[in-house]
Amino acid sequence: MSSNPHKPRIAWWHRFGPAEQTEMFHALPQVIETLARDHEVHFYGGTNVKPVPESIRRNCIIHELPFYTDRSSPSDIKFKFLLYMICFPFMALHCRLKGIKLVHVEESVPLFGILLWIFYGGKTSMTVADIYSDI
Repeated sequence: MSSNPHKPRIAWWHRFGPAEQTEMFHALPQVIETLARDHEVHFYGGTNVKPVPESIRRNCIIHELPFYTDRSSPSDIKFKFLLYMICFPFMALHCRLKGIKLVHVEESVPLFGILLWIFYGGKTSMTVADIYSDI
C-alpha cells in the first residue's frame, strides 16, 4: 500500500509482526481493513517469517523492526522484548514526524503507555492484556 495524503494516518503497534499477531488475534485483518476505509494505517512490529495476510498487506503500510521474535522460546521473547523497548522511543518519534494522528499499541506492560505519552505525545489507545493461549 502506498501513502494517501487525503486520509488521516493512524498506527498499530505490536512487538510481533502482523502475520504472528494475526495468529494470536484472528480479527486483526478485518480490523485493519475496517480502519483503512477512513484512515491510512501503519503497522509497526517485528519482522515476519510467515506470510502476511493479504488484507493486511493491501490495507496498511508495514514498518518492520529489524528482528523476529520466536514465540516458542521464552529467552528469545525476553531478549527481543528488550530490543523492542529500545526501539520504542524511535518508533514514537517516527510516528510524530510522519504526522500520525493516533497510535494504538498492544502491549502487556502498562509502562509503554507512559513512554508513548512522553515520546509520541499525541492521541493514543492501548490494549493492556496478555491472554494468548499459545505463548
